[in-house]
Amino acid sequence: MSEYTIKIEHITLSFPRHRIGLKSVYKWFHRRIGNDLVTPPFVALKDVSAVAKKGEVLGIIGKNGSGKSTLLRVMSGIYQPDQGRALAAGPVHLLSNVRIGFNGNLSGRENV
Repeated sequence: MSEYTIKIEHITLSFPRHRIGLKSVYKWFHRRIGNDLVTPPFVALKDVSAVAKKGEVLGIIGKNGSGKSTLLRVMSGIYQPDQGRALAAGPVHLLSNVRIGFNGNLSGRENV
């Protein structure tokens, strides 16, 4: 058995940025220049690290748009990071955005 349950090491993840209505102009410049100098990528996660040992709990807290769901998707293998790695002692299953059976008028505790 390993010494950790979840280990996140220096995760960095970015997405290409395209402006609506400018895709054809972007593609033209991209072909002419040959790189992403026209629109820099959106950096969703930058150098994120964390470790949860056996018996510990790892909480991910942050404002809307801070990258919580993106980090969970990296941990579950949906997204591959640009740098770093996410390791788990077992399989990771993501139940993000599952709303089946939940009543939006009730609190989280009341739904459970």
